[in-house]
Parts: sequence; structure tokens; C-alpha cells
Amino acid sequence: MSGDDKRMPMLQEKYRVPHFDAKAEANAYFAGLPVTYLVTSFYWDNFYMFGLAPKKGPDGKYAWAYPMGNAKMAGIAAEDIGKVAYGIFKAGNEYIGKTVGIVGENLTVAEMGEKLNKGLGIGPVTYNAVDADAYRGFGFPGADEMGNMFQVYRDFEKEVLQSEQPVLVDFWAAWCGPCRALAPVVDEVASQYNGKLKVMKMDVDANTATPMRYGVRGIPALLLFKGGKVADQLVGYHPKDAIDKTISKVIV
Repeated sequence: MSGDDKRMPMLQEKYRVPHFDAKAEANAYFAGLPVTYLVTSFYWDNFYMFGLAPKKGPDGKYAWAYPMGNAKMAGIAAEDIGKVAYGIFKAGNEYIGKTVGIVGENLTVAEMGEKLNKGLGIGPVTYNAVDADAYRGFGFPGADEMGNMFQVYRDFEKEVLQSEQPVLVDFWAAWCGPCRALAPVVDEVASQYNGKLKVMKMDVDANTATPMRYGVRGIPALLLFKGGKVADQLVGYHPKDAIDKTISKVIV
């Protein structure tokens, strides 16, 4: 998202979602070192650790509000993250230089409420889908950052999955050399297919849940969407003719 994009406010003068963007900056410092990047999705534990769980009203019924619409969000239990990290260390050199993404389930907020009811027996949970600006204005600590984060998840659904045109999404990261090499090729593709194909870029460090939802395990990765589904994908650096060939499957 460019600096002049007004869809959501800039926080701390330079971030959209600080805990995502700061992680992206930190990852860049490890570029070129023998490391493994573990990319996790939303912690389900956040619901009770940060007061995001449904609240019980005067009528005894539970309800919550999020700016997510009907979009799905990738999530995982924190204890499962530890198990995966242990497995990576135990594997030795197998995952050095690789990005490992993990997700437990992809759920809408309504589906999360159903899960909570099933597990805790609290009864039906009412979901109030509010606007992102309204959520940011709730005033609790971190409301602005949380509002931006949920808006990122929601807008992917709107801009990509509900798009009338095919969409090519470039999953990249600032520390990734092949991603930087591919960037001008993607820009050329965007110019050539303007009006026929929507081209978007997503920093996997600044938005961890969406790559996990679509099984992005290595970058750069180009995912081609049509009708809300992945029609094809290319992983790693590919020349423009290979990308053109992939696009030709959805554009005559």
C-alpha cells in the first residue's frame, strides 16, 4: 500500500499495521544469513489475551464486533506455533534459507463464534460487522492498529476474491533478492494488461495471514485469481514469457 493511499490511516508516522511492518523491517536485517523465516497467522489466543473475545450483554447473550464482513481469516493456536518451531530446529539444515508458513484454520468471524459456542457452550454469538473507521474509533488500546489489520484481511476479499477481472497477486518481501529481481517484470505485466488484469503486491511480512490461507510457502510467488479462486501460480523467479503464458489461461 503506497504512502498516499487513504483507505486506512498511517500509524506512528510510517506504519499501517505496526506489529506487521516492524517484523518486515526486522526480517530484512537477517537477509543473506543462514536462517529460517517462520511466518505465523493470527493467534486464536488473542481473543482472551487482548480482550477481543465476545462480550456478554445485559440479556445474557454474547456478541462481538469486527470490521471483517464475511472475509475469512487465517488463525492458529499459539501452542501449535511452538511445536512447529521445535520441528524446524529438529530438522537441522532442511529449512535453512526457507520461509515456513503455518495456519490452523481459515474462518469467518461468524464461524469463529460457532466454534466458541461449541467449545465453551456459551450460546449463539451475535456478530456485528462494523466499518473499519468505526472499529478504530472504539478507543481501546490498539484499536487503531487492530482496525487496520482487520481491514487488510477484509479488503483482500473485496479487491481480489470479488473482483470482476482476473487478479495477479505478487507475494514478496523486502529481504528477498529474487523478489526484487521480479518486481520490474511484474510492473511491466501490470502495464501491458491494464484494463484486463488487476495486478497487486502483498508483502508477506506485513500480512502473514493471507499468504498462509493460500499455502504460499516460498517467495516470490505469483498467484493468479479468477472468480474468487486460484487459477494458477508460479513460485520463484520466472521470465515474462512464462508469466504471459500463465495469464493467457484466464485472458483471451
